[in-house]
Amino acid sequence: MKLKRFSLDIAFDGPCNDTSKFLTYLQEICEVFNLQIVGLIPVGPGGAWPEVTFRGTEEDLTKFSIAFHDDPELGQEMIDDYCEEDVEPGFSIFVDERYTTKGNRQFINEDGTLSFKEWE
Repeated sequence: MKLKRFSLDIAFDGPCNDTSKFLTYLQEICEVFNLQIVGLIPVGPGGAWPEVTFRGTEEDLTKFSIAFHDDPELGQEMIDDYCEEDVEPGFSIFVDERYTTKGNRQFINEDGTLSFKEWE
């Protein structure tokens, strides 16, 4: 069975307007469509919402895309345009240099210590 990856921005508002609801939504996506989350970029290419990368079979990813976009034609088109082969079986950390906070950290210092004393 060949696995594929599909990334898209998911809005953090409306019914998913807090962390608990958003994470529950992601969990439900994984369970209902038999997918894994293999990537999460807090600020995606659209500049506002998190970009989530899912891993699964093309059939499961297509079912998810159709449901997510609420349109069979658009859902299939998104899979055709943006679904990629899962060629990297190992573990890697992706950093999108366009949205890095390096040099302007707010929460965690470059050495890995917390910037806020109240978190300690």
